[in-house]
Amino acid sequence: MSFRVAALALLTVRCCWPAPAQDLDTAWTRTYGGARDDVFFSMCRADPWGFVLAGVSNSYSPGDVDFWMMKVDCTGAPLWNTTRGGRAWDSCFVVRPTRDSGFVMAGSTRSYGGGSADFWIVKTTAAGDSEWSATFGGLGNQRCYGVTQTADDGYLLVGDYYPFLSDQSILYLVKVNPSGGLQWTASYQDTVNVYGRDVVATDLGYLAAGGRIAQVGEVMQLVPMVVVTTPTGLPVEEWSYRALWPAIFTSVQATRDSAYLLTTTVPNYTHGESGEWKESILVKASHQGVPLWTSPCGVRFDDEIFAAIETADSGALAVGSRRDSGAVHTAVFITRVNRNGDTLWTKTIGGPYDMQARAVVRGADGSYMVAGWVAAPGQGYDAWLAKLDSVRPDGIGPSSPLPAALKLAVHPNPFNARAEIIYDLPRAQRVSLRIYDTLGRELAVLADGFQSAGSHRASFDGSTLSSGLLFCRLQSDAGFTTQKLILLK
Repeated sequence: MSFRVAALALLTVRCCWPAPAQDLDTAWTRTYGGARDDVFFSMCRADPWGFVLAGVSNSYSPGDVDFWMMKVDCTGAPLWNTTRGGRAWDSCFVVRPTRDSGFVMAGSTRSYGGGSADFWIVKTTAAGDSEWSATFGGLGNQRCYGVTQTADDGYLLVGDYYPFLSDQSILYLVKVNPSGGLQWTASYQDTVNVYGRDVVATDLGYLAAGGRIAQVGEVMQLVPMVVVTTPTGLPVEEWSYRALWPAIFTSVQATRDSAYLLTTTVPNYTHGESGEWKESILVKASHQGVPLWTSPCGVRFDDEIFAAIETADSGALAVGSRRDSGAVHTAVFITRVNRNGDTLWTKTIGGPYDMQARAVVRGADGSYMVAGWVAAPGQGYDAWLAKLDSVRPDGIGPSSPLPAALKLAVHPNPFNARAEIIYDLPRAQRVSLRIYDTLGRELAVLADGFQSAGSHRASFDGSTLSSGLLFCRLQSDAGFTTQKLILLK
């Protein structure tokens, strides 16, 4: 298969946008693009002082949009810049470094392949030159969102597969060898929709994150889900997080302590019962799928989270978009949590235009790069990149006040048959207090309704249950918090 590769010498680097309103100190910000729409979706380290960014470009495409990849130095200055694609829609959603110092791009193509949309993977050298590319698909639509390099130096792609004349989604995995040759495919389907968004390699196989339609109470809802597979794609187990719905995991990253950071966005009912506003949630799960903590990134805002990265002190930094009550435009939000999932601070970058952060990477000097896009009336979309000065546990620059947190405690814990649950509400609000097992099944509803501010108590009777790990989840208008319970008999 041949395709057009264009080296772009006339890339516009803009530093003259209106100064963003922010409570976050940045070393610098840059925007990149041409006369039409250009956005970044992904980013990775290129070498000790460089970064590679990928997304889609409409300014330099002869058709709709093309795969777009650019390398910058530590000051944001472009070193090289290329697009790949045909005359239809070709969207790159992810770029990753490879062990030979090159890069792999993955997404979907409508210009090439055999279906309406196919998986497309492109392998490049360290200089961005193409080594090989391959498409995978057939009748119907295949949309690739994630890729990881495998132990044999091949690659595993994950996404959605919509069969011909069907609106049902199937989680789809494609394994290729180091030269892009197909080795195997695996699909995970049910009588309901299953989605794939990201994938990481594990010691025993792979872990694919996404979502599925599942039974929640008396209704079917979209719930975040993780599929654990063998090295050949056979499913070993599935982790479904029914306490978070309707939602889907959008990214997953392995941590140094053999756990996983996952991002998802759930409805935010703070501003009404419609759920049109969203709330960003960061989840850390053990290698067995047990939630270690969940951290809401913006309970009083309309948030959407897209990426997170582990920090040097085993905490995390999450990025996405945010719209405050009454605001017209979205801003970039950056949230810092400690190793226990407690929010340390949240900062924003915004202005008289929409902004969104889609990727975050740690540089060799310990600073962080955040990438996404910015839109202004009459100027379309431009790719956006910022370097943060530093990321300390106590914040960057002037600190911003944090919202009052919910407080939840269980006594005794571990418990034998009955546990007393104590929770504090900073204000009068609607509250839900429920108990779940490790599979996300609801075991008890201890509170469900409007309650006054102050301290409250509830009793949980576990006398009919077997010993094991349980989770108590307190949900309110201000967010939610989860506490582990250990039942010993």
